[in-house]
Amino acid sequence: DDQKENDDNGDNVNGGFKTIKTEDANKKKKMPPAVIAVGHSAWIRSFFKHYLPSKSEFIGKTTKLSNCGVVAFKFYYNKHTQKFGIAPNTITVVYKGFGAS
Repeated sequence: DDQKENDDNGDNVNGGFKTIKTEDANKKKKMPPAVIAVGHSAWIRSFFKHYLPSKSEFIGKTTKLSNCGVVAFKFYYNKHTQKFGIAPNTITVVYKGFGAS
């Protein structure tokens, strides 16, 4: 289903991004070799909030990525929990980083 998940007010509950579906991962049985995500800094912040562990204190969960900023990280699928996530220890700032543009 390609429709956005909305709350009762019609607002997107995932911060403007489509959640990757577990059934898609189960069909493919593996992650693609690379994922490139492009978006507004607020979208990137929501992405980090959603896919980083709740205990993670990574700056990207609370601070927007600088304009034209670039980060790289390992994105994985955990077969036991059947959830996707970002491995916090793999996050690398490639260009600019977080905070002031």
